[in-house]
Amino acid sequence: MPYTELLVFGLIFIVLALLSICIRFYMQCRKYAAIKSNDVEMPKIQGEDNPSEEISTKVADNKISYEQYRERFEIDRERLKIVPIPMNKLGEGYFGITYRAELTRNNPDVKLLVATKRAHEKKYKQEILMKEILVMCVMADRKHPNLLAIVGAITSNPMETWIVTELAATDLKNYIGKNRTNFDDMLSGNHKTDEITINDEYNTLSSLDLILFAYQISKGMEHLTNIPCVHRDLALRNVLITERKIIRIGDFGLAMKYEDKDYLSKSPIPKNRIPSHSAPEIINEGKYTEKSDIWSFGLCLFQLFTLSTDTDLYSKEDVEEFMKNNNPLKCRSEIFEFLEMCWYDKPRHRPNFKTCVYTFKCELNRFSNQIHKNIEAKLDLEAKQQLELEKWTNSGGSHEETE
Repeated sequence: MPYTELLVFGLIFIVLALLSICIRFYMQCRKYAAIKSNDVEMPKIQGEDNPSEEISTKVADNKISYEQYRERFEIDRERLKIVPIPMNKLGEGYFGITYRAELTRNNPDVKLLVATKRAHEKKYKQEILMKEILVMCVMADRKHPNLLAIVGAITSNPMETWIVTELAATDLKNYIGKNRTNFDDMLSGNHKTDEITINDEYNTLSSLDLILFAYQISKGMEHLTNIPCVHRDLALRNVLITERKIIRIGDFGLAMKYEDKDYLSKSPIPKNRIPSHSAPEIINEGKYTEKSDIWSFGLCLFQLFTLSTDTDLYSKEDVEEFMKNNNPLKCRSEIFEFLEMCWYDKPRHRPNFKTCVYTFKCELNRFSNQIHKNIEAKLDLEAKQQLELEKWTNSGGSHEETE
């Protein structure tokens, strides 16, 4: 073959190869852009003269405008009675203070006890609270009894924004701390399996309760993953418990919705705001998926099964150091081995939340098959009660009560 023809074929081959690379690069960029465009974006709060212009955001698979949000979730400020006294203060986190409050309808005698949170004065904390409101609006159409449900919000003045949610008794960290001295160890051999039942009394704590809590956290996180959404701040202080001992995962200020649940989402969080219990890939690379929430889940449950809520655990090394002090586990050794899997360095080697649900369902069945049926019946009832919350927004409460 003449030299000229070889040169022509060579140039054609190089051009085709470069074109192929460019096309692949373009498709990857489009895929990444599509995924990023479905993230819940941080709204920009501009000031009192422009309260709604920047609140539009892409939520779930649809665009929800501020007008659509307002029609469904906005609550008139005069309907919310907040008495900011110590006895009504439920907690204070990095982003704001949570109070117990009363919400009324048109009939002032009909009231609903709620929790309400207002952000601290710093602008970025107000923006994070608005983002939490929008993330919870995503979840409103896919409620789950183990996820805290939004009732509505007050956003007419962006410098005084309130989120209103269903009320829980306390967080799991405080609950364990207050009740661990009366812990009933059902693994000691002094209990007959066929006599063990769910104890709904609030101020009690047992081995069965710990498994029930782990099961419910698993279920709530599995549901969140299927939206799909990552929490990014799963910790016992952000896991709430009702007076009926039902778990509600809350505090979605750092949560983010994304399109492909297997995709390694990358969204920058300032270093000083990354939770210290985060997975290594978040701290080192800013990447997170369901598997990064699994890491935090493992640390949560280790604190749960050691009743060590006054000890901060941030890593595998902290757990190992804690174990050297002969702190007893309140679970079978197989459960601790499962928790260790949550801390594998490579995210793909960690279990997913579906596996976690199955694992703790099996643990419940070790006590009694009836216990799993009973907790599912309780959760079904909770789900129905959550649906009633929709009546308490401006749109839901627009009709005079007949009760």
